[in-house]
Amino acid sequence: MESDATSPNKDLPNLAKGQEYLLAIENVEARQWWSEYIGARFATYQAVVDAIATWMKKVSEGMTDAEASIVAATVCHGIDRDGDGELTYAEFGRFADEFGNDFSVEKLREFEVDRADEADDEVDQEKRLKDYAEYLGIHPETETALMYIAKKCMTAPLPNGWKEFNDDNDNAYFFNESKNETSWDHPLDSHFKQLVCQVRADLDK
Repeated sequence: MESDATSPNKDLPNLAKGQEYLLAIENVEARQWWSEYIGARFATYQAVVDAIATWMKKVSEGMTDAEASIVAATVCHGIDRDGDGELTYAEFGRFADEFGNDFSVEKLREFEVDRADEADDEVDQEKRLKDYAEYLGIHPETETALMYIAKKCMTAPLPNGWKEFNDDNDNAYFFNESKNETSWDHPLDSHFKQLVCQVRADLDK
């Protein structure tokens, strides 16, 4: 059956008064998502991350808070290509255009960039995990309940536009060609550290 998703008259009733600008988002499902969860021309990066995480937990049975937060941050980092800390409906619309007529968790996750496989043995992996946990502010010996976050973050995919490389000493680094930006740290390390603080606070309640 031929889709009439591009008909503005059909979709106007689904938008609140004053939200007609959202018709610029051609993906109807993505447009409705932005209208329901954001409802403004722009929002802070963190607000969109939180909204996507909330939505993913709602529609994906069994997804944990930590997993949803990591996936949402990964996706939003790829949308916010100018790095200004805000996401506009137009940026979101351009991103959603790549989905076709779909808007789903599965589609979002297609924009995660897989990390390079690590060939370390079990002992080296444990050491790397412990070192990374400490880097995130986790005490491996006394905060074992937080170690699963360190493990998820250590292997978290990269945002769209980033690639992982190794230097001559086999140290990993990350490069974004469109921004001509190189970093020794995972692009989402600051989010991971914030997530650790959030989960720790929740556990202490």
